[in-house]
Amino acid sequence: MKKVKVRFVLRLLIVLFYSVRDAGMPRKSNIADRKHSFRPNDDDSQRYEFVDALRLVAASSVLIQHIFEKSRYHILNSITNLSPGVFGVVLFFLVSGLVMPISVKGGLDIANFSIRRVFRIYPALIAAFILWAIVQVVARDPRSAFWHATLSDWLANLLLINDFFGRPAFLGVTWTLILEFAWYALFAFGWRKFGSRSGSVLTSTAALASAGSIILSLAVGHRMPMGRIGMIYAATIGFQSFRWLSREIRTSTFVRDVFVFLSIMAVGNAVAFGHFHHPTITFAQSFWPWLFAPALFLTILHPALRTTRIFENKGVARFGAISLSIYLLHPIAMAICLRIAPEFVNIVATLGLTIAMAWASFRWIEQPGIAFGRRVGARLQSRSAEEALALERSRVQ
Repeated sequence: MKKVKVRFVLRLLIVLFYSVRDAGMPRKSNIADRKHSFRPNDDDSQRYEFVDALRLVAASSVLIQHIFEKSRYHILNSITNLSPGVFGVVLFFLVSGLVMPISVKGGLDIANFSIRRVFRIYPALIAAFILWAIVQVVARDPRSAFWHATLSDWLANLLLINDFFGRPAFLGVTWTLILEFAWYALFAFGWRKFGSRSGSVLTSTAALASAGSIILSLAVGHRMPMGRIGMIYAATIGFQSFRWLSREIRTSTFVRDVFVFLSIMAVGNAVAFGHFHHPTITFAQSFWPWLFAPALFLTILHPALRTTRIFENKGVARFGAISLSIYLLHPIAMAICLRIAPEFVNIVATLGLTIAMAWASFRWIEQPGIAFGRRVGARLQSRSAEEALALERSRVQ
């Protein structure tokens, strides 16, 4: 079994060698590809309803996972065997990869980009931590990490590095955010160096890193965190999907990238959860989300679907817009409702409280934070442009 897996990965590496060699080389588009045309809006503030619809599906999937796994009803609990939470996170990263090139269509200024990314996430994150602390104080549960947390624990959680230093997680969902920031950094570096062509470079690099991790895992006999590496890999596929929709790469190139991605992740999950043993996750639970999430994502990208009333629906988009707050606040809503609501109404109560808190967070915390980040980022970009112009004038003189 080991030889078969290693042989398969080595074959993929040969394909990836040529992919890396050709990465970033411009491709001529053909007429057949033009029907997939996708052009960004000129207005940066305009949202894409189908993107927000995908975000809503992703956030709802994570919410379902966490609510149903706490349920005493077997039929609900059994749904978690399909790992809707993993499905939702993979979908989140695919969407993140799609929207990143849209966010820099006017050009990438590192300071502006960084400020905007930080203020996109951190206001809602800090508010979630504050709300979590208030709930812990009111609940007075001595088992809570709140009562034993040190300053180092708080700093590690705020910087999203608690997993790397063995610190307790105050909110279990925050482990994905450090990966999101890692993706932002990789995207910015790649775009600055290669422009839009960085989609091919980053995808090939992520594939090589994932395949290398599989081989290393088998060689040393230790299970590697393939899921976390795969999340960033998924974001690069989202990036490539933007380039395909924009007719920057051929359909054949995009199909190849998707095929390699699915193959590597299938083998990686087989190694991590089949060859090696995980105490709570089976191979099936790890395999299906990595197949279903890209399948849904790629299906909805088709113009015949993404322009339908379901995915171009402003009502659905409004709920998708609050997906980050849904993701961050639903564990807190669950903790509250588990204490005050009976089992049979707990699910409904959790959904209602989550949506209410998410709307409030989006309206009074997320949106002001995003607007502030845009203002600060624009000022920094303007100042950088003025300094660059002054430097150029001094050189001419």
